[in-house]
Amino acid sequence: MDWGLIVLAVNALLLIGGWVLFQQAKSELNAMMAELRSIQAAVENLPRQIHDVSEMGRIENEKRVTELSAALDEIEKRISGIGGNGTDVLEVKDDDIQKKIFTLADGGIPTAVIAKQIGLSEGEVEVIIGLREKRASS
Repeated sequence: MDWGLIVLAVNALLLIGGWVLFQQAKSELNAMMAELRSIQAAVENLPRQIHDVSEMGRIENEKRVTELSAALDEIEKRISGIGGNGTDVLEVKDDDIQKKIFTLADGGIPTAVIAKQIGLSEGEVEVIIGLREKRASS
């Protein structure tokens, strides 16, 4: 038996095994690189996405401010048309409605819930409650 051939065969097998392992590692590294590129692209898009979301939020906030401003103008018109300083607002509302509002408010119910239950705007409920408190302190 020729030991030289055996050593050559073992070296060839080791070389082939090393090459197979190298190819597997190379394949895994390529997959990792592709994943890293995907992550890098997502990270590079983050500032644009953040800007888009913040812009949408800004637009929504401007819309809400406009709606609230219009509602405030309407409340101010109602108050100025009723009694100048707004103290006559309570007399305009039905006594039963006032009692319901006061009862719910005294029970700790939020004005938004009271307004929905009574069928008034939240601002009207707040004005009615506020004027009652103002009269009580006078």
